[in-house]
Amino acid sequence: MSGIDHTLLEFYLIKKGWTKVETNRESIDIYIEPHVDIPFEIILPNRKFESGYDLNINDAIRILSEIENRPVEKMIETIKKIDHDFYDFRIKTNQQDSVSFDLLNELLNVNRHVFSQASQKENRLVYDRMDYTKKRNALSPRDAAKKYIKDCQFTHTWKGSFGITIETPLYLPSLGLIEDIPENTSRRTTKRIIDGYILIENAVIANSSSFIIDNSENEADILVFERLPELQSSIRREEIEISVNFSPILKLDKKYIKIPRPHLNSKALRITEDAINQVKYTEQELDIDLVGFPKTIHASKEDLLKDTEGSNRRVIVEGVSRKINHVSLKMDLSLEDYKKAIRAQDEVRNIRLKCRVKKKSRGWEVVNVESFELLN
Repeated sequence: MSGIDHTLLEFYLIKKGWTKVETNRESIDIYIEPHVDIPFEIILPNRKFESGYDLNINDAIRILSEIENRPVEKMIETIKKIDHDFYDFRIKTNQQDSVSFDLLNELLNVNRHVFSQASQKENRLVYDRMDYTKKRNALSPRDAAKKYIKDCQFTHTWKGSFGITIETPLYLPSLGLIEDIPENTSRRTTKRIIDGYILIENAVIANSSSFIIDNSENEADILVFERLPELQSSIRREEIEISVNFSPILKLDKKYIKIPRPHLNSKALRITEDAINQVKYTEQELDIDLVGFPKTIHASKEDLLKDTEGSNRRVIVEGVSRKINHVSLKMDLSLEDYKKAIRAQDEVRNIRLKCRVKKKSRGWEVVNVESFELLN
């Protein structure tokens, strides 16, 4: 079933902290699970042609699958690629047998950016401490991040549920059973990413975008997740559970041994977007003069007839202005201006819009409509 031999599985168990215990039987090795009061026990035959060899190996993998809460096929992949860290993104949806292609596509694209930015930041911290001679022989932080992204792999989705796994390289020099390998930039990149996702989850619990800002060392840490809000166009009722499986080869801080599984949903994305807007676009407001067309009209007939403050007369105008070129703007209009928008659609006429806009992570937000006029 697995194609995994005794030596590789033993290596994995030892690096995970399992303890080998004494036994009177020369043909088997027994390992005890660490850090629990009532541990599991794994029995491994230590000779390839021992009776029951394949059965015991497969039983051991099933036990590890239960303990680590990973599907058997993922467990096999983890053991075979022990020199990688693994990220699982599991999509929780009400759909029985399908998931949006756009959602999977956006999930990969957004995380490509997250992983790249996290890697570049960690490599920058190392690069800036180098002397001139070492810098001449080293990859720049940008090039190191490009190599890292190139070496990351997207593996198959799970049977029976929706999700993707991304395996990230650790670039380890050797796989010695005894040698202690120090933490490197690739492992610190893994930790930076999961720490960021956990911070976003805690901000959702606190219901505060300021929580992200107050608990980040600097603005650059937040901007690692700058493209995350792009998922809002694909996530509606879905929720994405994120988990990480650290390679046991590198020693792990206690904080990461039993790490929570953060979740992404529409609320998490809104809070993240607000935090990004606060640190990146604080002063970017412009007065623009735009010529365009009211592409979308959202209000109902009831809202059209009600001339009240709470009426929802929302319009999306697409057009061009000298200051920000082609743009799509969403705005709420007065009853008089809303009638002009309907007339523009009916008669296929452009409009001229003067307004103040504010930069956001996903475009521009209308702050105030000064005038909305039909053009001949």
